[in-house]
Amino acid sequence: MNTSLKTVLIYDNAANEKTGQHTYPTADQLNAQQRLFMVCAGMGDDVHAAQVTDILYQNFAESIAKSEKLLTTRLGQIQVNDTLRHAERKIQTYINRFPRLKGVGGVLALAHINIDGSITLAWVGNCRIYHIRNGKIIYQTEDHIINLMQDGNITTQPRAVNGNEPAWASVSTITNIQPNDILLIATPAIITQLGEIAIDQLIVQHLNAENLHRGVLAKLQTIAPNPAEAQGLFTLQIEDSVLANTRPNLQQGNQSLSSYADILSAEQNAQGMGIKRNLILQIGIVLTALLILAGGSYLLYRYFQNQPERTFNRHLTEAQALAAEGNYEAAINNLENALKIQEVEDPELRSTAGYMLQHMQQSVLLLQADSLLNAGAYMQAKANYEKAYNIDTDNTEVRTKVTEVTKMFDLAKRTRLVKADSLLAVKDYTNARNQFYEALLYDQTNKRILEKINLCNVKLKKDTISLLQAVERADAYLQSLQDTLK
Repeated sequence: MNTSLKTVLIYDNAANEKTGQHTYPTADQLNAQQRLFMVCAGMGDDVHAAQVTDILYQNFAESIAKSEKLLTTRLGQIQVNDTLRHAERKIQTYINRFPRLKGVGGVLALAHINIDGSITLAWVGNCRIYHIRNGKIIYQTEDHIINLMQDGNITTQPRAVNGNEPAWASVSTITNIQPNDILLIATPAIITQLGEIAIDQLIVQHLNAENLHRGVLAKLQTIAPNPAEAQGLFTLQIEDSVLANTRPNLQQGNQSLSSYADILSAEQNAQGMGIKRNLILQIGIVLTALLILAGGSYLLYRYFQNQPERTFNRHLTEAQALAAEGNYEAAINNLENALKIQEVEDPELRSTAGYMLQHMQQSVLLLQADSLLNAGAYMQAKANYEKAYNIDTDNTEVRTKVTEVTKMFDLAKRTRLVKADSLLAVKDYTNARNQFYEALLYDQTNKRILEKINLCNVKLKKDTISLLQAVERADAYLQSLQDTLK
């Protein structure tokens, strides 16, 4: 491994089945080859939140810690969100067993040391990761939150994995890694109980992992936290990294200019140089100007050369943030705009954007299909389920949903046809026609159902109608039923 750890400290207040497990690995699972460090937490009802936490925990631990792919490549957006989708579907299956259950979800954050020495950070919700150097925060993750209107007031809450609304993980890879850097990974309860100011103070006061970890735990003890709240914490300190001596081009350029300026200053301070000193100074000034001009030209060239990729990455980042807020329409628009940038040929970038777009479109279609089904727009719902399935035919949960909806429609149609035929037999033509209308809604191209509707119309001395008219009247009849039930 190209990045090694000097210190790994773990805290988890998991004490019973109501709180669940919050850290991976646990203290007894830790080994020298450990590359994945993760905290998880649940929201809402204690027992159900613990179950959701456990589903997230198990899925990410199994998918990432045991991944053979990560023996040769970095952990990236695609693998993280594949794992999230799988966990999300399991959470949905669990939560659907409790129809009245609301406000339950799960959040997580993880750090994975990649094979090339970089570290991938990924998070969903408001678990937090801090990258600390010499008592200063040089990077911290941004919480996923949503704003809701309740009783005329706007309330803010974390966006969690709840199985009903698609969640999205943010992923960031850090390569700016130095010996003694610290990573602090914490569940929301620790962040909220300590507060932003106290966290900043602790980081400034404690420059190594052991002292910072002890300081955080000591501060928590003074607050008397709720034992039911998930408190999971990792404090990691870097020992060494293959990336420790790498610098961006701009830093290298600045260092070269600084070294040249030192030489020039030494020349200026030399005594007895006379004209020679002035000549050297003039040459130095010219060379410095040329060097600055060359450096500026190079940076300008690199800037314009990389502009399409910068724009692509900006669209990708904005899409992630918008998806985390639940604004999928705007997120999809950003991803589509990114993929239109033909100058960016990086296959990993394009694959990530394409993957996000595909799964976001599928998630939106599934949400719309569920809403249409609940509203009685059966054919539109079925069409949306089928579109979602066609986007990703490997998604077994969507395929199962399409099969279930098809069976449900067929059963509903046959039930109404049997009832309609019974009413027709006793010459109750009005109610028989209504049942035929309902059956037609589940099979809107069925001409045999239309024939039965027109048979009722003839018996009722009404005009016969076309298939399109029959579907319109069936919709109107269903709407009248729903209005009656309100």
